Amino acid sequence: MAKNKYSSRPKKDVNINDNHHDSPQSGQDVCATTSDFNIDDIIEKHRTGIIVFKVIAIIIAIAIFIGLEIFAISGTEKIAGKIILGIFFAVLALGISVIGADFVYKIFFKIVVKSIDAIKYYIRRLKPKALKRILTFDVPIYSSKNENITKIVIGDTTVTASQVSYSQNKGNRHIETIYQCECYVVDIKNKSLPNGIWLIGGSPYHIKKGKHFCNSKGFTIYADSIEAIKNCNINDIGVLCKKIKNAIDCYSFVLYFENGLMYLIEQKSREGFDTDVFDFNIEKYLRRDLAIIKYRVQLAKTLASA
Repeated sequence: MAKNKYSSRPKKDVNINDNHHDSPQSGQDVCATTSDFNIDDIIEKHRTGIIVFKVIAIIIAIAIFIGLEIFAISGTEKIAGKIILGIFFAVLALGISVIGADFVYKIFFKIVVKSIDAIKYYIRRLKPKALKRILTFDVPIYSSKNENITKIVIGDTTVTASQVSYSQNKGNRHIETIYQCECYVVDIKNKSLPNGIWLIGGSPYHIKKGKHFCNSKGFTIYADSIEAIKNCNINDIGVLCKKIKNAIDCYSFVLYFENGLMYLIEQKSREGFDTDVFDFNIEKYLRRDLAIIKYRVQLAKTLASA
């Protein structure tokens, strides 16, 4: 784990006695209801589309390969030249086919996702601004991405989920990913939740430490102002964090509250939403990616209950 400039403990600490708070009440988790999201049913609903997409992807790959090879062979009369051009255009055809198949798959998956009632769109968007305030790196950031975004509506609450990554330049055109996470932004306006604090569960990387902190129920709460900690209900936050911890599939996470929004950062590296070279098993990719979407919807239900 990278050490950062915020790692030292602040001088002004707040001591809170957890014995004065009630224990979280047990009960059925909100995300236990999954009957409205059946992957098998979604696959069957789009069975014809899967077959059509597979046929189109194969035809495009073959057409590109044959077309470029014919162009390469007819481009010169020398045998050596034909071989060199043939190899060059074969590699070029491979690259174009991979990019094209991946692009078409994303369009098809977008159509599939839009058929799910809870999902409102599947687009690209700028990174949540709050990440700049709670993430810190000890190396220059070369690039960052915010991808595979889904907007989930649970009742009157909107939850936006996305994959976020940060990379550094290692030289010689080598770009290395140094941090990946799933970020959820929850619209909690008009609800009595805190403002200007963030809570750490586990040992997440690259999270800055606030000027003030307190410990409660196994979590550490940070804030840049002492008033932010004093004005929040530690017990309510503890109950919420217990629910979230039971709902997520990673050990380390961060909750951040600001201006009517709650941010959940799951520190994880999740593969998905891409295809492999000349692998036309579209159903396999759909099941993998729909499982990610289903997890997001389940977790969104827990976050919406805050």
